[in-house]
Amino acid sequence: MGTFAITKSFFNEIGAYDDDMWGWGGDNLDLSVRVWLFGGRIVKVPCSHMAHLEKKGYRDYRVKWYWQIMANFRRFVDLWGEDYKELFFEFLPDIKKVGAQDLSKRTYLKKKAKYDMSWYLKNVYPELLDTIPNRNSYAFGGVRVYRLSHSNSAPTISLQTSLC
Repeated sequence: MGTFAITKSFFNEIGAYDDDMWGWGGDNLDLSVRVWLFGGRIVKVPCSHMAHLEKKGYRDYRVKWYWQIMANFRRFVDLWGEDYKELFFEFLPDIKKVGAQDLSKRTYLKKKAKYDMSWYLKNVYPELLDTIPNRNSYAFGGVRVYRLSHSNSAPTISLQTSLC
């Protein structure tokens, strides 16, 4: 989500920031999905200019950042994932390694929400369902840039693939 504008009353209605999410990462997914589930909407504003400033040395996000993001994703998946929870685990298996967390301070939000994840995936982001492999697929996976080097003529990219 990055930078956003929201009224204070709606921000509080949808549960504000989750105090138990660590640092950054995953909070953007959690907050933006909650906006939709509570009947709000997210609008892109082209040609807008925003800035994000932070005091030098205020936080060191590099410390264990990967696992803090996985823990935040796990909080999101456990609370909102519903019937799609296993799909999250398939695409980001490290989420399972983090282990479940205490969500007792956040479960009231599910009762307050106007919609659920099925509604979100059908009405807000239906193309996401098209990217999910069929359970009968032979394989699925990803491609990552393994090495990028430049020569005088053109860059060379070595790819590392992984199939499940």
